[in-house]
Amino acid sequence: FEINNHPYVLRLLKPSHDYYDAACQIAAAKFAGDIGVAPKIRFIDPLMGGYIMDYVDGRALKKTDLQSTDQIAHFAAALRHLH
Repeated sequence: FEINNHPYVLRLLKPSHDYYDAACQIAAAKFAGDIGVAPKIRFIDPLMGGYIMDYVDGRALKKTDLQSTDQIAHFAAALRHLH
């Protein structure tokens, strides 16, 4: 959805998640957004197990994205940084 031409995403966790699991996922998403490696979290509703974050345009990873060892090494380095 958009507000004032700024796109956002509403993320709702599965109702089957227990409160602790949902709280951990939300805390991890907030931390990642705060340090700049994930979209910024703008609103959290821990009781409902959801949050609103900035929308980031992107696409799914394709097999053709990892054709050379240089591409694979670059991707692996990015994953190490993020996780």
